[in-house]
Amino acid sequence: MQPVVVYDTNILISGMIWGGIPYDCIALAQQNKVEGLTCDEILNEFADKFITKFGFSLSETSEVVPDFLSFLRTVEISNDLKAINTDSDDNKILECAIVGRATHISSW
Repeated sequence: MQPVVVYDTNILISGMIWGGIPYDCIALAQQNKVEGLTCDEILNEFADKFITKFGFSLSETSEVVPDFLSFLRTVEISNDLKAINTDSDDNKILECAIVGRATHISSW
């Protein structure tokens, strides 16, 4: 059975900006060695941080997100999960993993 992996926003950003191990993790999904999994909420957070924290333009961001969609399976989450109180943004990662039946979460 192929591993199913949710990439948190930090992995996606680090992989796209600096490469290295985070990029290698994402590349596994691009190469169909793992099934990559995401949701709109993760991609929206990625786009927001890519622009506001790292200064990328909307057009640059608009090129990256569709690329992710070419190799990551998306699931719909309800945003009802409130299991993590210390960083509520992590709830979407966990809910995506549960809904998509992920075997792994890749976090940085």
